Amino acid sequence: MPETGEQPTGVIRIMLAEVSGLTAEFVRAAIAKQPDMSIVAEVPAAAEVGHKLEAVGTDVVVTALSSPEVPAAYHGLVFQVPSIAVVAIGADRRRVEIYNGTVIREAALEQLVGVIRDLVAHR
Repeated sequence: MPETGEQPTGVIRIMLAEVSGLTAEFVRAAIAKQPDMSIVAEVPAAAEVGHKLEAVGTDVVVTALSSPEVPAAYHGLVFQVPSIAVVAIGADRRRVEIYNGTVIREAALEQLVGVIRDLVAHR
């Protein structure tokens, strides 16, 4: 997993934050099959997201939620310039919530790759 260096033009750069276990395996496998997507960083805690974003260009942050509320570390990402979309995988692993500016919607976990592609296309 690259942490430095440039990604090829057009590659969607994804950071995994607080994603572990079977959920992480599912996300990694889904992204690995996509030639236009790359996991550029993984962080074990929300507190590390800001520091890692300074070092690694990122288009989308994928996180797993252990509670119904999105941690404060992710709130400002969708409103910064350029914005970074947040895809939050619910604790039940059955749905994802998408935060992109003022848009919040739900989708099935199996739709993760399509959701990420749509988020980047509509920036």
